[in-house]
Amino acid sequence: MIDYTNQKDKFIEDEIRERIMIDVTPKMRELLTKIDNLNQLDYLCGEDDDILDLTNKFRSELKDELFLNLFI
Repeated sequence: MIDYTNQKDKFIEDEIRERIMIDVTPKMRELLTKIDNLNQLDYLCGEDDDILDLTNKFRSELKDELFLNLFI
């Protein structure tokens, strides 16, 4: 039996990708790298509030940068 739900979801995802374009800026790459590094550090050191605060700060900056460069 074919699962049409998954095919429908895939179609919707493809449509969204076609309609939304975004240029990844060097600042976005830098923020993503920082977030990834902090996530790894948090995993290795255990949950740390300072790491979490810094990660949230970088995520907020990334969100702002995304909105500046989003084309629909």
